[in-house]
Amino acid sequence: MRIDKFYEASVPSGLVNKFFSVTVSPDYYTVDKKTGKKDSEKAWKLIHQILLNYFDEMQVTDFSSSFVQTPWAYERFPEAKQVIRTRVTVKQSGISDDNLVFQIKVSSEQAPLVAMSNENSYREVVRLLKKYEPLISEFQSRLSKN
Repeated sequence: MRIDKFYEASVPSGLVNKFFSVTVSPDYYTVDKKTGKKDSEKAWKLIHQILLNYFDEMQVTDFSSSFVQTPWAYERFPEAKQVIRTRVTVKQSGISDDNLVFQIKVSSEQAPLVAMSNENSYREVVRLLKKYEPLISEFQSRLSKN
């Protein structure tokens, strides 16, 4: 049996294709004492810095709605006759009044190589390409409270 190159290039992950929360360190935001409004500009800059280590650009950056998303990054595996695509979505959560919390999702989907241009061919896969694996722990360690 031949070794599947996608399987070799990826790892299983319990956090892929689900939103996970990161409570942000107070070092990365300020709270206006009068209004209670949070200024999260430092946190968003750090999020962009982290993402740009893995992706060349952002597809959507909307600070007014507290949302960032990368474009899909495609990786072809011709010997396995499949394509894998990965992207990251980050949104600010309203869960906590006291803290700044971000919801982060790393999406990983696969499709047959011959159908890579057909959006309906993609299905979520619970594996993450190894090159994106450090992304999750980097968000957790660099953004979160100690």
